[in-house]
Amino acid sequence: MLDKEVFVERRRKFAELMGEGIAVIPTAPDILRNGHDNYFPHRPDSDFYYLTGFSEADAVLVVVAGKNARSILFCKKKDKTKEMRTGYLYGPEKAKMEFGFEEVFKLEKLSQELPKLLSKEKYLFFDWQNKEWAERVRLRLAGTRHVLDFRNSKSILGEMRLIKSSDEILTMRYAAKISALAHKKAMQVCRPEMMEYELEAEIVREFRFHGSSLVGAYTTIAASGNNACTLHYVKNSDMIENGGLVLMDAGCEVENYASDITRTYPANGRFTKEQKIIYEIVLSSQSAAIGKALPGNSFLEPDKEARKVMIKELLKIGLLRGNLRALIKNNACEKFFPHGTSHWLGLDVHDVGNYRVDGKPRKLEQGMVLTVEPGIYIPQGMKDVDKKWWGIGVRIEDDILITETGNEVLSKDAPKSVEDIERIVGTIDPNWRV
Repeated sequence: MLDKEVFVERRRKFAELMGEGIAVIPTAPDILRNGHDNYFPHRPDSDFYYLTGFSEADAVLVVVAGKNARSILFCKKKDKTKEMRTGYLYGPEKAKMEFGFEEVFKLEKLSQELPKLLSKEKYLFFDWQNKEWAERVRLRLAGTRHVLDFRNSKSILGEMRLIKSSDEILTMRYAAKISALAHKKAMQVCRPEMMEYELEAEIVREFRFHGSSLVGAYTTIAASGNNACTLHYVKNSDMIENGGLVLMDAGCEVENYASDITRTYPANGRFTKEQKIIYEIVLSSQSAAIGKALPGNSFLEPDKEARKVMIKELLKIGLLRGNLRALIKNNACEKFFPHGTSHWLGLDVHDVGNYRVDGKPRKLEQGMVLTVEPGIYIPQGMKDVDKKWWGIGVRIEDDILITETGNEVLSKDAPKSVEDIERIVGTIDPNWRV
């Protein structure tokens, strides 16, 4: 875990950027899975965690800006009975000492203290997309006769979170390394006639073995054959057929920081002629895009470069027809590549931060982390496409840190060349643990 002074400094900077006013930032609640006492594993709200480092559910951070700037936490009280059932609770006194808050109250005091705090301020910073808490805040204001000017806390926190510190980069580098090892292990055990969920289990096992969070950064995609042409396929329930491809999109979390890697490989360890052609087009597109992920370039330049290379190569093999310039201008590859090339990465797998500034594509800066993930998807039955290409779905995704002079591929340890993949796939008996 990051040192508490990191979080204290983040709260100080947040208050400074607020200028004046008060911010209310709740964490995520415990979410009931089923029954009355069976909950999903808790994962704190990302904004809340970024400012506090506090991982307990049902807590609220209040940040007061201005002359009397301070941070106040409302959290669960110590309760030995609850702790016996669900684990340790810090309680207000310990939380204040361990996390550096100026004040900490029991959660039950929120209804009493929050109206007092709100009544003294002119501006209220809040995430108004959080409908449940927006209604709670509205009720707290009801009857106070106090009118507040509402501001969006995410506009400040998104910009703060976009540029990663050296500590954050270290954590994300480790998360990417764990995920890369997991992808490599899945390749090694992959065999035809395995089930998709068996490969998913191999990925999750590696995540946990190396100390990542209980849940991944997102639901693993283990898509074989035509399933790889469904962008967010998560059933992972089919048998992997001989001669087909496997698309694995999986990333772990370390201290709530995400990784996000996709690899595609032949189930039997050998690409067919058509699979290899499509794979190498995607790989070339990705390589060209990564080459444009540089400080000073716009966020969209990697995407433009990936599409330019992809269109040129698809034209060569006859999957596109026409004039190259016109095809590039009209984004002709969208039929096969219907999603963006990149997104921010951090505490959320699709992390916060504006993609445009003053109406223009944002310039990449040192400390930003983004994915680069072109793909080509040709589902069974696709019109005006030769049947030999049907059922091929390929995506290759890496995590890219923008450095002072270029970039660093955080996920470089996950094999992706044709030679490495064909050398690795199927080299470990999937029953080696039995």
